[in-house]
Amino acid sequence: MIFPGKRGLTSAMARFVPRIELCLIQTRLMWGISAHPEGPLSWQEEIDIVLQDWVTALGGGRGGQRWQRIGAARPTAEPGVYVADIRATDMTADQADSLRLAGAEDQNVQAGFPVTEAIFEGELLRLRVAEFAALDEAYLWRLRQEPAFLVTSLREGIAALKDAGLANLLARGEIGGVQGAVDPPPGWQTAQQDAYRACLGKGLWLVWGPPARGRPGYCGPPSVT
Repeated sequence: MIFPGKRGLTSAMARFVPRIELCLIQTRLMWGISAHPEGPLSWQEEIDIVLQDWVTALGGGRGGQRWQRIGAARPTAEPGVYVADIRATDMTADQADSLRLAGAEDQNVQAGFPVTEAIFEGELLRLRVAEFAALDEAYLWRLRQEPAFLVTSLREGIAALKDAGLANLLARGEIGGVQGAVDPPPGWQTAQQDAYRACLGKGLWLVWGPPARGRPGYCGPPSVT
């Protein structure tokens, strides 16, 4: 399976790709995508089916967002820089976003200070907030997303991808494109006419023939012009 646009995914989303490719194989076996009543599905449509099932398995949009208190944070000698002990949490670098420094109660989170930089240093997390931030008792808070948040974001991102052109053809196992709507010179054989139209069409075409049969002469001039 060729995954056009894979390099544009975030690191958190890219780790889903091997599982998606496995799910595609299982979906084809169980669902028979190739025999879809409306014809073969595109790679985006196939992945959308798999991701939708995955979102459902994760509980859909249940749970919502909520603020989770990670732990106490202490100031350092540098203004706006705090250090938090994260040994009691399972937070990873992929989850070090939507952080805030606020008081001990969740109703104070929105009045806190957003973390602009978070650096993992072993069992500690070094945080940077506004230099004027002053809290008598500082705590680190993280906005927890609903369980299917990343998969949903991946699904929306793939759906928003523009036409990948040649990559779409390769994903469908097709190497050709659309022949040009032109009239070849008179007297040419059928294969020569097809090659001529291919050189003036769209997509990627492979023109094959025995040696010394005039391929550059037939395809070279139209493809240059």
